[in-house]
Amino acid sequence: MSEKRDEALERAKMLEEAVGTAEIDPEQENVAELRPPPTPPQRVDEGGVAQRMRAYREAAGDRNIKAFINVGSGTVSVGTRVGKKTFRIGVNRKHPKALGDIPSVMGDFVKADVPAIHFIHMISIAQEFGLPIAPITPPEVGEGAVFQRREPNRWLAGFVFLAILLALLAAGQTGPSPKATTTKSS
Repeated sequence: MSEKRDEALERAKMLEEAVGTAEIDPEQENVAELRPPPTPPQRVDEGGVAQRMRAYREAAGDRNIKAFINVGSGTVSVGTRVGKKTFRIGVNRKHPKALGDIPSVMGDFVKADVPAIHFIHMISIAQEFGLPIAPITPPEVGEGAVFQRREPNRWLAGFVFLAILLALLAAGQTGPSPKATTTKSS
């Protein structure tokens, strides 16, 4: 047993050097709890946020920006880890209170009443809809499983189910046809 424990301690020491800190519980044989070193608080490049906002406004010219679409969760786009956790996936119309004064492009747009559409986990979305991930040549417009996905038509199925149910209820209302009763006379 002590050989296995020595191996676990050696692995923990190697991982500690590579990752940061490792805490070893001497009461357990093969368990080493690894904890990465504490990360310093993230800071947002305020100049990067201002530069990006300026670029968007210059590109828009005299036109109003109708929406901001963010793909991914870069620090300049959404702010620090707090922004990554507080902006919802999908449409964001209100500035998250938890974000506070942390600068971000999405936060600036939302404060200016421009809806921000937030997309993350793009690889899993691409896989779900059968889209290629980082293709060498982009597919033609309209190609791909997302355009040919076959799903049952729930409205049609519901309508057919309702029609069958109504037909069964109507048949049950009329009941079986009455049989002629005969009486025997003696």
